[in-house]
Amino acid sequence: MEDVERKVHDAAYRIRWSPAERQFVARCDRYPGMSHGSDWPLDAVHGLQEKIRQFLIVESN
Repeated sequence: MEDVERKVHDAAYRIRWSPAERQFVARCDRYPGMSHGSDWPLDAVHGLQEKIRQFLIVESN
């Protein structure tokens, strides 16, 4: 589990306002197919981190 957390926290995240979605969208270069949107920038990042965390857990099993 430590390996998963390290991978989640070692990644670089970008947050941008999306006029089309009318929310902040977080993306990560290391996981280009994933994104997460929210009304609040940090919630967008935290949501994306959780998606990545779940992906890594499934991938490691």
